Amino acid sequence: MRSLNLLPNKNVAAKFLTQGWNGLNETIVLNPNGPVSFQWTDFHETCQLNQARLKTDAVFKAEFDQKTSELQKLRGMAVWLRTPSNQVIQTTLFELYQDAIFERHWCGQESHAPCEVSFIAPSGPYKKFAVVDCLNSQTYQDFVQYFLLEGKLPQRDFRLRVPGRLLMEFGAGFSGAGLIDLQQITSTGLLFKCPAALFFNQVRPHGKLRLLIKTSSLDDANKSSDWESFQQAIGEWGTHPFYTHNKMQAFTLSCTDFQVASRFDFGQTQDVYLFVDYKALESSHLLMAQHFARFVKTGRAHMKQLLLAKSA
Repeated sequence: MRSLNLLPNKNVAAKFLTQGWNGLNETIVLNPNGPVSFQWTDFHETCQLNQARLKTDAVFKAEFDQKTSELQKLRGMAVWLRTPSNQVIQTTLFELYQDAIFERHWCGQESHAPCEVSFIAPSGPYKKFAVVDCLNSQTYQDFVQYFLLEGKLPQRDFRLRVPGRLLMEFGAGFSGAGLIDLQQITSTGLLFKCPAALFFNQVRPHGKLRLLIKTSSLDDANKSSDWESFQQAIGEWGTHPFYTHNKMQAFTLSCTDFQVASRFDFGQTQDVYLFVDYKALESSHLLMAQHFARFVKTGRAHMKQLLLAKSA
């Protein structure tokens, strides 16, 4: 995926948001130290912008058509799945990606459960592994873009990808400690990534955890008057801008406050994703939760302002 480091020229962000991305796989990098980034798939307004470009931008349309053609070729790649009852199901690689994105299960079991798979013939040979382990990350993202532009996936509200390491405490008296990664700040809450073994074996048995998060990094961005000043504030962040040891700056949460999910590449990463909404965060620390909610609301408003200026 191509990245666009827009910090040297602050006006480039406005250009790409108002005129569209050069290509489907480009990303706006707001801070290379983070990196903090935004993709057109992260906001329904920019999804709609690219849907409109398919009708007006011949170069962009040609790239989409070529990508579509490449994905459609996967319909010709047969795959056979054998269920525990020895029933053989014939499908295609295209349908496997489609089912993974729409969270449909194979062989009547979870997507990460081992399943007997053959790419040769219905008679085999079969190998036993999780079907999602044969999916490629970039191709998966290509399918997400394809389905979004085709209007087959729900479009997201605004979010920024903000990877950063945080300290997490858990156990009796919060005596245990580990590292967790903030992944996204969204319009409805925060998304974290955590090693599955750490969460299920050490954190969840105790029921509660404490996330230490410094929110002062958000102050300048929250005071910004437009996208340019918003981006400039983010560009001044260092690596891991929310990391702190200060126990006064923390969310104390129940494990049941989180929605727990895994991605298609769980077999390789062994990571789970933990989403917590602002309501739960506000119950723990109202001011800190409001800082995060205001940050994403401010970025959303500035970006929408750019898009509205284009359409005016």
